[in-house]
Order: sequence, then C-alpha cells, then structure tokens
Amino acid sequence: MEFAIEQSPHIRRKDTLAGMMTDVLIALSPVVIFALIVYQLYAVRNLIVSEVVWVLGEFLYVIGKSLVLGRKDGLPFGQKMQKAIQSYKLTNFLVPTVSAVIFALITPATYWAPNSYTALNATNAFADGYAYLVLIVGSLFGLVVGKLIFGGTGKNLLNPAAAAFVFCKFVFGKRYAVANFSTDAFSWTLNTGSTFLKGSYSASSSYSSYSLWNLIIGNTPGLMGETCKIAILLGLVYLLVRRVADWRVVASFFGTFIVFSLFAGIIIHVTYPDVSAWQFMLYQLVGGGLLFGGVFMITDPVTMPLTRPDRVLYGMLIAICVLFFRLFGRGAYTHEGLAFSILIVNAVVPFMDYIQKWTTNHYDLKHIIVLVAVPVVFLLTMVLTLHFQLVASAASSSDSGSLSTSASKSWEGIAELLASFVNL
Repeated sequence: MEFAIEQSPHIRRKDTLAGMMTDVLIALSPVVIFALIVYQLYAVRNLIVSEVVWVLGEFLYVIGKSLVLGRKDGLPFGQKMQKAIQSYKLTNFLVPTVSAVIFALITPATYWAPNSYTALNATNAFADGYAYLVLIVGSLFGLVVGKLIFGGTGKNLLNPAAAAFVFCKFVFGKRYAVANFSTDAFSWTLNTGSTFLKGSYSASSSYSSYSLWNLIIGNTPGLMGETCKIAILLGLVYLLVRRVADWRVVASFFGTFIVFSLFAGIIIHVTYPDVSAWQFMLYQLVGGGLLFGGVFMITDPVTMPLTRPDRVLYGMLIAICVLFFRLFGRGAYTHEGLAFSILIVNAVVPFMDYIQKWTTNHYDLKHIIVLVAVPVVFLLTMVLTLHFQLVASAASSSDSGSLSTSASKSWEGIAELLASFVNL
C-alpha cells in the first residue's frame, strides 16, 4: 500500500492548489469588476493596498522561514538567500491574493471625520489616511494572526479574511461611514457603509426602503463586495461547476438559513402583520453579506471539516449562528454576524475532525441523528426566544391587554405552524 503525503488543503479532484486558487480568483472577477465600475477609486485603493500587504507579508514569511530553518546548513548567505527565494512558490502568491481580494471587498470605502458625522470622500486627506490605516493594519492582522501563527498556508485554523474583518470592525468600526455618493456607472446614489439590516427587522419601513430588485442588482447600501448579488451568484455557479466549492457546505448553509428565516418570519408576521414571512426570509437572504460570505468565505477548504457529514453540519452551524446574531445581536458590531459566525464555527472544526467515532465519509445512524437533532434544538430555541423577545417589545409600546393578545396570537401562530408540518 502506498501512502500519499501532502500539505493541506487536501483536494479531492484532479487539480492543484494553484489551480483551485486561480478558479477562486476567476469566480471573484464579476464581483471585482462590479466594484471597479461602481466604486471606482475606492475599489482600486482597497484592492491594491490589500494585495500589496498580503502578498508582501507572505513573501517575507516564506523567505524568513527558509533562512531560519537553513541557518545550520553552513552555506554562504548568498546561497541561502537563493535557496530561500526558490522556496517561494506560485501558491505562496495565489493564496494570499485570494484573501487580499476578499478582504478588500468587505472593507468600507469611506470613514467618518473625527468628532463629526459628516462622511468623507476619497479626496479628503483624513479619509485617505484612515483608509490606508484600516487596510494595512487589518491585512497584517488577518495574515499574521489568522494564518501565519498557525504555520502558514494550509495550516490555519481561522479564515484569514474573516479574522481581519472582525478585528477591523472592533477597532475601527466606529468610523465606518454610511456616505451617500453618486456613481457615473448607473446614475446611482449609494451608501458605502452599513446595510439595511441595521434597521429593525420588525419594521415594515426597513423593507419598503429598498426593493428586492435593487438588493439583487447592487443599488443598495453595503460593502463593495456584498451588494451585487448577480455577480456573486455567477461566481457561485463557476465554483460549483469547477468543484472548487463543496456543494454540501453551500447547500446546508443556505438551506438551513432559508428554513430558519421562514420560521422566524412566521413568528414576526404574527406579531407584526405588515411583515410577511416570505418577505422577511428573502430580505435576510439577499441583504447584507450573507451571499458573499456563503460563496467565498465558508467554502475555504482549509478551515472547513474533512469529511462529508461534518461539512453538512459545518454549513448548518454557520447559518444558525448568523441568524441568531441578526435576530438577537445588539449593536453595530453584530447586526450581520457572518464573519463572527465563521470564526466561531472555525474554532469547533478541529473537534469535529478528531473525534474518531464521528469522523467518517459515510452517513450512518449517529450522523443522521446529529444532523437532525442539532437544527431542531436550535430551531425550537430560536422560536421561543424570538417569541418572548417580540412579546417584550410589544409590552414596551402597548398596555397589558394588547400584550396578552399579541402573546396569544404568537403562540397560535407557532401552534398552527407545527400542526401544518405534522400534517404534511
């Protein structure tokens, strides 16, 4: 018997890591093209600065690692340097390039002025300087903390772009601007910062402000990479056709999110009839960075589990975490929650991979029980928590009589929903 020894990610297809990263860049190209057309200099700045930092940092790491490991070879420094440069492979360029492009697309275009709520344009000196600061510091954090401290390419526990995004959100998020600016591309006036999800999910005005069509084509507030859903879906089709993205992760993630969103929408509709369950689900699906993250971030082969059942569970857990953040999170740092959810589940993946009785590519009874029990438990938790949250919200704006009526209607809605599923 022959054993094949290779560095992760372990690719189960007739291709190389370099080929897979090239495919990811091709899949990202529609999103990048849209960003360049609509956001113009903002996109150019984010892409170039991010690319330089990620690629240069990876290059210095590879060269430095080779020099340190070869310090006892007894070779002249010139030969050591030549050997170190030869250790730099195409994958050492392509892998950080993918992370750089993703991070650039999920980084804001504009920032608030100091002690002011006046958004700044790209021509403003402070905006330029602050944008470079965010891009450079965030890229270094994502590269070093999210990847290099684990040993480099193929060994990282966390998604580097998600780690960089979360770090910047906590450190610089206060100055992420929601700035209106006109673009010559389609005569649009866009907001460059937070998405409409920052509003109340139970307020009908949150949905009437933007049509589903505008959310799909990108004429909506948001970060550069998350707005145009058509461009993202083109990338998804390419990744699935090329078998770069595991369809199990994609299907379990979006399937779980849609089902959970529908249940949440029904509970919300009972209390707030102006918001329909389907409306809530669709706006949650195409609003914010869910599609972008679900296509380009959770499908990272290094940070996802190794086996098929684990990958189904992986997609489920991220979807559940995202919706919990959106429904119950507080503050601007968690109102979307996708990057937070990715990092949380990334930390669980090693346990999923190294439980011997669980780790297998075959679906047996224990896998089926877990894959059914986990979403059911979280679904019941979400329904009950959301019910009491909506009742408490109604209590703050109504008397005890209307509160009792609201609670009764909510429980009736839950009962009717469960009965309909039992009768299927």
